[in-house]
Amino acid sequence: MDRVVVYCPKTDIEQWDEEVEENGVRSRSTYLYELIQEARAYRNEGFLSHHQAENRIEELEAEVQKLHRELKENNSHRGKSSRLDDVEFLQQFLKPEYQPLEELLKRVVASGAVDRQLRRPIENQLYYLAEQNIAEYERGHGWRLTQKGGEN
Repeated sequence: MDRVVVYCPKTDIEQWDEEVEENGVRSRSTYLYELIQEARAYRNEGFLSHHQAENRIEELEAEVQKLHRELKENNSHRGKSSRLDDVEFLQQFLKPEYQPLEELLKRVVASGAVDRQLRRPIENQLYYLAEQNIAEYERGHGWRLTQKGGEN
């Protein structure tokens, strides 16, 4: 055993004394020793100190802000010209060199724009046909024409 002198505000000492009484610890020095050991265990297990945690929080907040900006930018690009026949929309798929129409169409389809523009109207019409008993949907199988829908 060796003596350690700790310099701190009197209010901290008073708070430690209260915690000693609340936790039923023998003495302030035993209490502080246990706190130090506990903190050491946290640090060894990868838990961050208060200062490290604050730095990590700032890093994560900056990352979140960056991702929000990127998302906002992507959404603004998508919202500006999302019609398939819009000039600005099509210009983003053109290259300085010639490319066959099939390659251009593949790039447009791969962007998801076709799916975004066609999916909702087609789904709406399929549900309308289901309400009219012309089509029906079965989970795991998909859509089909009903017998009534096949009648002319």
